[in-house]
Amino acid sequence: MMRYLLTTLGLSVAFINTGHTFGGAYVGADLGLGYASTQHKYADLQGKGKATQTAYGAVYGAHAGYLYEIGTSKTIVGGEIYGNMSSMNPSIKFGADNFPVQGDAKIQRSNSVGAALIVGKMLNIKTMIYGRVAYERATYQHEYKFRTTNTVGQQAGKTIKKNIAFTAPVIGGGLAYKVSRMIMVGGEYQFAGMYGKKKVLNMSNFQTETDPVEHRIMLKASFVFG
Repeated sequence: MMRYLLTTLGLSVAFINTGHTFGGAYVGADLGLGYASTQHKYADLQGKGKATQTAYGAVYGAHAGYLYEIGTSKTIVGGEIYGNMSSMNPSIKFGADNFPVQGDAKIQRSNSVGAALIVGKMLNIKTMIYGRVAYERATYQHEYKFRTTNTVGQQAGKTIKKNIAFTAPVIGGGLAYKVSRMIMVGGEYQFAGMYGKKKVLNMSNFQTETDPVEHRIMLKASFVFG
């Protein structure tokens, strides 16, 4: 009888562990807060100017991935694809230093898509901490509104719009918690600060350049298959 009870208890524990351990395919949604710091450079025949502006906003999107436990090591590896949009839109006054302002530039990351490698460690059957490295393509919308008093040729009162795509690594980490066998929630930090500088407008009498950096704190909720 004792052997029977121990065998039954062992099977029950194994079932509980299987029900809550990390592994399998999942899909879900993301919602969080973003902080953007954008450096903007301007140059014309009068000289050069540089300004940095920050902004907060919402970040929201979706993800899909797969996690796998290496044996019984409690080490989790996996991959994830994701996409998100942002409402951050810093506005920057541009012009050469010590000269009148030429206009205003509004810069917003409209969307990004990426693929991430995830490596984690289970603290227990329900909780995992992890790091991630992603490669991301982000599109930034630039809207330049020139003042009627500007001194760069025929741009007085005009608006110029241009989209610029950046590709770079995005690093981060987080914590995931299995609410149940099929529901996983968690929080994650992402640092998108390796995009680098890129020219936006390259006109005959003036040029502009941006260098965006973004921090994101995301809440994640996923449905786990199986």
